[in-house]
Amino acid sequence: MSSEQTITGLSEGLMGLKRGEAKDIPVKLRGKEALLKVAVKEIKRKVLPALDAPFAKDLGFASIDELKAKLKEVMDEEGRAKSEREVTAQIEEALLKANRIPLPPSLIEAQLEHRLEQLSRQLLGPSKQWPQNQLDELKAKLRPQAENDVRLSYLLPAIAEKEKVAALEDEIDSELEKSLAAAENDEKKEELRKFFGERKDAIAGMIRERKTMSLLKEKAAYTDVPA
Repeated sequence: MSSEQTITGLSEGLMGLKRGEAKDIPVKLRGKEALLKVAVKEIKRKVLPALDAPFAKDLGFASIDELKAKLKEVMDEEGRAKSEREVTAQIEEALLKANRIPLPPSLIEAQLEHRLEQLSRQLLGPSKQWPQNQLDELKAKLRPQAENDVRLSYLLPAIAEKEKVAALEDEIDSELEKSLAAAENDEKKEELRKFFGERKDAIAGMIRERKTMSLLKEKAAYTDVPA
């Protein structure tokens, strides 16, 4: 009840209800008036454990101080990763704004279909399809990003070629070793070795683009933004 609700009016309408009770709650869905028929099946209360030595021990830490240090390390790493993502997004935005190169329509359509396929797997599963009206809306929303993806696929390799950025053999080997270390079993490791052998050029391209972005970050001019 304390978390942010995605349906305007739902939290207020649920207030005061008891287990087993039902109610029609007026809400707003996509800006339009609607009515939800709600039945309260169960009520639970979130109970947080005390942040003490027994709690730390249950999580595998020797002391509460060790747990706090680990939490700080995780939060710091998340903060660094977020900053990196924001910088990457700003660099990509600047590149796209400065290089509005014309694109082959066939490549845009192919990238759009790729994005739709990824979204379908994540939200619908392998056997379901979008209704046609939703599919048209999704295509309209995803098309600008698909165009940006294709432009970046031209721009980053062009920058890499100009700056003589390349993926080295030991970097490809290192990428394989990291993947093998995370593999669950020998069968998965064999699949990874086969994949790296068949897709070596694509993996090299991925590494080259990653190195190119690192180079752009090093050369970028950073300015402080007033809070």
